[in-house]
Amino acid sequence: MKYTYFITLLLFFSTTAFSQLRDNSKLSDEQKHKVAHKLIEINSPYNAIPILEELVKKHPDSKKYIFKLAEAYFKSRNYIKAEVLYPKLEENLSPKNKETPVTIASFHYAECLKYNAKYEKAREVFEQFSKSNYRDIKGANLKVLAKNEVKACEFAMQGKTSDIDVEFSHLGNNINSNYTDFSPSLKDDSTLIFASMQADSVIAIPYGERHDEHVKLFESKFENGAWAEAKVIKELKNKNGHSANGSFSADRKRFYFTNCINKSDNRVECKIYLSKLDSNGNFGKPEKLGSEINAPGYSSSQPVVGMRIIKSKTSEKSKNKPKETKEEVLFFTSDRKGTLGGTDIWYSSIASDGYMGDAINCGRNINSVRDEITPYYDTDAGVLYFSSNFHAGFGGFDVFKSKGWNSKWQKPENLKKPINTNYDETYYTLLPDNKLEGFLVSNRVGGYGLLHPSCCDDIWQFNYKIPSILVINTIDEAGNTISDADIKVISGKYSSVNDSSSYNLDASIDFDTVFANEDKHFLKVIGIKEPLESYYIIGGNEKVNINVTSTGFNETRANFLTDSLSKPVSFKVNFGNANEEIEANLIKVTINMQKGNLVYQPFVPATIEEKKDTVKIASTLQQEYAKVVNEPKSEIYLEDTTKKKVVEEIDFTINLTFEYKTIELTGKNKLTLDSLVSILKKDPKLSIAFTTHTDGIGSENYNLELSQKRAQFLANYVLKSGVPKRKISGAKGVGESKPLFPEILPDGSDAPTARAKNRRTEIRLFKM
Repeated sequence: MKYTYFITLLLFFSTTAFSQLRDNSKLSDEQKHKVAHKLIEINSPYNAIPILEELVKKHPDSKKYIFKLAEAYFKSRNYIKAEVLYPKLEENLSPKNKETPVTIASFHYAECLKYNAKYEKAREVFEQFSKSNYRDIKGANLKVLAKNEVKACEFAMQGKTSDIDVEFSHLGNNINSNYTDFSPSLKDDSTLIFASMQADSVIAIPYGERHDEHVKLFESKFENGAWAEAKVIKELKNKNGHSANGSFSADRKRFYFTNCINKSDNRVECKIYLSKLDSNGNFGKPEKLGSEINAPGYSSSQPVVGMRIIKSKTSEKSKNKPKETKEEVLFFTSDRKGTLGGTDIWYSSIASDGYMGDAINCGRNINSVRDEITPYYDTDAGVLYFSSNFHAGFGGFDVFKSKGWNSKWQKPENLKKPINTNYDETYYTLLPDNKLEGFLVSNRVGGYGLLHPSCCDDIWQFNYKIPSILVINTIDEAGNTISDADIKVISGKYSSVNDSSSYNLDASIDFDTVFANEDKHFLKVIGIKEPLESYYIIGGNEKVNINVTSTGFNETRANFLTDSLSKPVSFKVNFGNANEEIEANLIKVTINMQKGNLVYQPFVPATIEEKKDTVKIASTLQQEYAKVVNEPKSEIYLEDTTKKKVVEEIDFTINLTFEYKTIELTGKNKLTLDSLVSILKKDPKLSIAFTTHTDGIGSENYNLELSQKRAQFLANYVLKSGVPKRKISGAKGVGESKPLFPEILPDGSDAPTARAKNRRTEIRLFKM
């Protein structure tokens, strides 16, 4: 049905799944099931799907057939269909229940939820799985992985986005096919090398016959504003296997790539080869690298060359400049002995004569018990980019970066959205001469897929929009620098907001705090030559609020807008004195602070918790409840599975607030919710329903989804506190659809106080 290549434990793994011309009509149902099972075993889930769909349709209650079909969907990356099937297996995840065995189906179900961006539900299932009676197969450690995935889901729920705007473009059908296309690498400024089968229709192979359809390396020229039709690089073609994962050395004279062969035991074994280019750019005969790289019996793949400049040390008295030497290293992935998990990233030094040093593991800061793949080393920045399905991310494989060299690496940092999504992102690569552009491979929405939207990887090009750089200096009336000034820069998108509303500073508490950056290489990339100790990154269509306080000085506030190109279009000072200088995309703001003791209320980001007075909070809530519970109630009909029940309805509104763009409660709100739990526990006849509301900032769909997640979070919180499930009558989010107050005033300005009141949680108590 489908032949596709994407990443797994074996580096660029293949599901050898063609549409095989075989008549299964005379087989019994059990024989068909065995055939489907075998197809999945040999990495051919697409062939198994139609057989299993027929069996499930014929036997809709068969857990055996349902499980196998769910697994076939999962392995073919059809997570939407798999998510529907797994719950039908009725596995009991309760750690107290030992009767119903928990299988890998529950773990895969949670993975499907995560792939489908249902992070709160995924977190819940992963947590339940980690505490279940599941027995790990030796070496699998799925219960340990489930605990790690709980943290990953909590990270994903924060929805962190890149500091810089990013645009994506699909490379089109001359590069991307309905099969998987991957491993992009530039031969020169206008020639792309990549791997693919370059087929757009199902490939039919008579059953039992040998097939010669393999992944090959292709070349395409960028001509007249588009990529030309791709052509096979015949010199690198592997007649008996697959060629892929190519990468050039810095001088473009050597090309490292991978040859992979399907083994008889259904494994795919890969080895790294080298092809030297002649003066005309033609590829020479490939040579397999030695055992230092290609360990016998293991796979090595995804080679990429990195380089750093090493300066020799000189004495202070020496007038000679330190000598510079270049150290070249080959990074690659392998499952060889010494690997921490499925595949790790390794490196080997390349001597000037081409000799390869022993392979060394990049260490535990990079590698994990799962898979780290598709390395790319930015020599200028000294940063390793790679993909991992272990480190906390949004989907399966996310892209991470870590600064360092050899085995000494900093803690990996997720590149955040939109580089990463709830799908798989791999092969992150920056252009050699423009580090604001690059390539990425992903099965995200918008690519080509033969059988379903997320089946196959495509190659995308991305472009970081050049941001503005904000530098703030604080001086006193005499022009002296104030070194202990407390500076807060808070920004938010204003593209949907009236210009005049952006100067209402009270609204700033809803925006993200922008933190100072000290990455000197980044400044070089975007063309800032002036040496800066620290700076703030400001994107396009933002409103930026600056708040500066210092002991003995009056507080100063200033703000400005940026246009779509990140250029400042206006600047205003609300309190105090300040001025700005604009040089291209560098914004210099000088705050002139005046002595005095008039200090206005500073900005307080939502992440700062208030001091907690548990007794006072609980007492106030109890008093409020006592007051409303003694008021006249309206009788309503509450639907029940057997009959309608007459109950008393108590409207009880609590202003529960959440961290910005997350489902985490702020400060004392958790204590408020705990007190509500106490009330529920004391009255056995009392049940509760949550309705959460957002303000109008953001899209309607985003606010609806966010409010629903918050309502579900509240319900889960109450359940985990020991309140029986039957006492929760509902948890619903309605987004921005039911505001209490207008958020835009008649003169077109913003009404932040109204917005704050509209962000509310309505709690209805029902007494039977």
